[in-house]
Amino acid sequence: MSRDILLKHVEKTVKSLKVQMTKVEHLKKGLHVMRDEIHMDDEESKFLAWMEGEGAYLKEHLPGDTIPNIASLHAAWFIHYKKIYELYFAGGGRSWFKDKNLPKILDAQDKERLIVYYADLIEVHEMLLKKFAILLQRVSSSRAVDDADIESSEKLTI
Repeated sequence: MSRDILLKHVEKTVKSLKVQMTKVEHLKKGLHVMRDEIHMDDEESKFLAWMEGEGAYLKEHLPGDTIPNIASLHAAWFIHYKKIYELYFAGGGRSWFKDKNLPKILDAQDKERLIVYYADLIEVHEMLLKKFAILLQRVSSSRAVDDADIESSEKLTI
């Protein structure tokens, strides 16, 4: 895989995380965000699969613990993200047809939870972005990797 392709895929992942954080911030401010706009299960499984495949290959070529740290931080990011998602979109006895996509209005207890969950998410998000910046720097300064070096099943799928 060429260095440029890898860089583009990592940049795409960083952009996706930032977009989702913006949506969480909009929810927190009471702005209109629909359930379908903020749901992320597919992205999570693709990224974790990539980290197990491609990430394992990168560990051989990039020194340090950047890849394992990114994998664990990314998993933690999703844990905190899902807590916020569930505050707004889980249960609540809503009609499937009428308002299934609308976020619920948080009561006082949920607002307190949101403050904690959001602080945790922000902390992990900032650490994850720093690790991605290190990864981008290391990939940028490494030799180009040839596609022939990687099995087709291990190609990047972020």
